[in-house]
Amino acid sequence: MSDQLYEHNKQEVATVENNGVMIVRQKTTVELGEIRDTTRVAFIRNTYPAQYNHVARNMNHINYQTNTENKHFMRGGHFFLYRYVMIFALILCFAFGIASIYAKPCAVVPFLLTVLYLALSIFNIVVFIRNRPVINPILTRQVNRGQLDGLINRFFDVPINATVLTGILGAFIDPAVIVAAVRRENVQLTKISVMLYDDRYLSRSYFPKEIIIHILVFFVMFILAIIFVVGTVLPSQECTININYTTKLGILSNANIQFVIPMIEIHHNNRYVQSNSYTTDFHCTVDNMVDYNRREITQITSPSHFIHVELSKQNIYYIKFTEQSTYLDRGIQINIEQTEKPMGKSVVAFSSKILTTNTVGQPFDYYCVLDFEAVCHQVNSSLKRPAPNDIWEIIEFPICLLSAETNTIIDIYHSYVRPSIKTTLNDVCISITGITQSIVDSFPTFDIVWEQVQQFLLKHSLISLAHHNSSCHSFTWITCGNWDLKTMLPLQLKQSRLDRPKFINEFINIKELYMEYYSSTRIRGMKDLLKKLNLKLEGRHHSGIDDTKNITKIAQWFIEHKHPLKLTYKESGHK
Repeated sequence: MSDQLYEHNKQEVATVENNGVMIVRQKTTVELGEIRDTTRVAFIRNTYPAQYNHVARNMNHINYQTNTENKHFMRGGHFFLYRYVMIFALILCFAFGIASIYAKPCAVVPFLLTVLYLALSIFNIVVFIRNRPVINPILTRQVNRGQLDGLINRFFDVPINATVLTGILGAFIDPAVIVAAVRRENVQLTKISVMLYDDRYLSRSYFPKEIIIHILVFFVMFILAIIFVVGTVLPSQECTININYTTKLGILSNANIQFVIPMIEIHHNNRYVQSNSYTTDFHCTVDNMVDYNRREITQITSPSHFIHVELSKQNIYYIKFTEQSTYLDRGIQINIEQTEKPMGKSVVAFSSKILTTNTVGQPFDYYCVLDFEAVCHQVNSSLKRPAPNDIWEIIEFPICLLSAETNTIIDIYHSYVRPSIKTTLNDVCISITGITQSIVDSFPTFDIVWEQVQQFLLKHSLISLAHHNSSCHSFTWITCGNWDLKTMLPLQLKQSRLDRPKFINEFINIKELYMEYYSSTRIRGMKDLLKKLNLKLEGRHHSGIDDTKNITKIAQWFIEHKHPLKLTYKESGHK
């Protein structure tokens, strides 16, 4: 390059102004000699982030002159996105993926590598979108390939007051356009850097297609990493095959039921080929029996397997068995035997040996606190009070078993009841109790619930089976009012064609008992009694289970204050 960058010619020019005075001014003109090449040359690595960053860095150099925001740089171009490094990462993913079949922790390596490369690719896409554009339409010009001495771009310093550009710049750069554009941004500049580039440089500013290839490749590797962790089974490795059946069984009168799960067909059609023996873990439920009032299940057996059967509180039978070292060489056969239900008979009876052993001075060892919820279908809806021919049915049966000795609840029985005379609940009932049609539809009818209640009493030795000479604890019932046990339960037993047992013929109306101890007080109901005792109402009023727990708190207050919980009602009259 020439040491004499510019040739300055000073001339004195005489001009005559409007007032006729001659003034001599010194005028300086600038004529360009050889344009100075800034020799800005960058080593560009063979990765798309490095190539793109070269364009972004040049754009920042140009933008610095015009106070424009800098461009951002892509990541990974110095190491991770080298072609050989990526090939090595793919090999590692496959190698550790295969190793994870034998050792699951090895799956961490392909998982982390795929997450890393996917994150790099997504980050670089965001940078590309945020940076656009990366070509300055004024200070950069495209030239034909070969005009830049083998380079893809070159910078030239041009003085601001240049009027003529010579050489290669003269063919592509208009100095007037440059000066006008730059002076709008920064009038203090004395020179400006102008860049020429060819089509190879321009291709660096386009969206790198390698990003899409990397995303696709490593997304596939990410899926494979998950498959390596979850779905690979070796010939010597254990596997679990889950087989789910939902079968609706039609119950015919005086007919037994038999159904078979075809394990042989499943074994033949399954895509896993297992040469070793199986461990079979079988679970089955039988519920929603039709017409509880007429028939019942008496026995569930299996001629093909040794099964275990349990009955839940909601009348659901749970069938299960486990067999080790077995083969799927036969179906699982379940037989359900049913009989007509005996009407008008009670399953249990009182034991003649009743013992009271508590040491706190209470007349009974245990108290069964209850509060029914029932639905009423009025024959004449215009009447404000119930009529004798209205239809009543219990829809919620809760019991809190209270120990007099410890003054704590030791067990709770709770079940909703599906009505059988009029199976649809009315809006009044739903709004008061909060019990919906879908709730009662999923529970058994009263006869099944009543059997469960008696089993609950049997479990705690409060009653015993007929003809069993066993001792029982003393107990009685507690309600808040006479309606539950004096009216509703006897009516429901009669409607369900069940015997009325003697153990419901006496109970404690805790509201009456309180007024007996505090004769000057009048109590209207449970909420009023809670308020008198400074006890908080818990839950929803007219929810059977919540009301039962609130009444239990009242009973606990009696025990705590040494008031005997004694009977207020017997079948023959008040005590």
